[in-house]
Amino acid sequence: PPHQKEYRSLMNPYLSPAAVARWAPMVADLTRACLDEKIESGSIDFVDDLANIVPAVMTMALMGLPLADWVIYCEPAHATIYTPPHSPDLPRVLEGYFAMMAKLQEEIEDVRQRPRPGLVHAFVTATIGGQTPTDADIRGQLGLLIGGGFDTTTSLTAKSLDWLSNNPGERARLAADLPNLINSATEEFLRFYTPAPGDGRTVTQDCVYAGQQLKEGDRLWLSWAMANRDPNVFPDPHQIKLDRTNNRHSSFGLGI
Repeated sequence: PPHQKEYRSLMNPYLSPAAVARWAPMVADLTRACLDEKIESGSIDFVDDLANIVPAVMTMALMGLPLADWVIYCEPAHATIYTPPHSPDLPRVLEGYFAMMAKLQEEIEDVRQRPRPGLVHAFVTATIGGQTPTDADIRGQLGLLIGGGFDTTTSLTAKSLDWLSNNPGERARLAADLPNLINSATEEFLRFYTPAPGDGRTVTQDCVYAGQQLKEGDRLWLSWAMANRDPNVFPDPHQIKLDRTNNRHSSFGLGI
């Protein structure tokens, strides 16, 4: 704060439930296109051929980036999350990430010259704290949106489909009563397979919290995934219940 609130206000018109609902027909069309691409073969990899593509193209559209460029952003968005810091593959992953950010910078400059609808335009024309955001700030915000739009959605979709494939009875139940179960099932998968499992934070001053002495500079891991398995909040927390009600999970740690 206060800049985070201003950035959030800037994005809210694009990410509100009403705004997102207007994209539903496009998501349906993308999903059908992915299935049609593979249906003649009789088999599909639901991660590579569906869960990777639909969130990526959708996020590109929301940001106002060329849809065909989704492949430039997709692999770096995932690989920077799943590659361990000491992996021998890290240099290749970082090379792809820097190429992605260079492409993003090109798009920022292009939108300034040739405005087009989307979140990129919203950022380049914004005023934050009485000033125009720097390109580094804009790239940082857009990078967060890419990570959130690509990786967490792909992860959640993949885990959900895997669970349904291993629980055919529940899969049939969901298919038979989709209008009544789809929303509660989605929230339950978010709770159970928390796609952003936690955040790191740094203690800024000495304090005692819940009987634990914390020192300035200590690092904390705030685990939303653990909070989502709290038996005091969620009965039978290690079970997926497609019709779970009052599902006040903390999948992205944002609160209200």
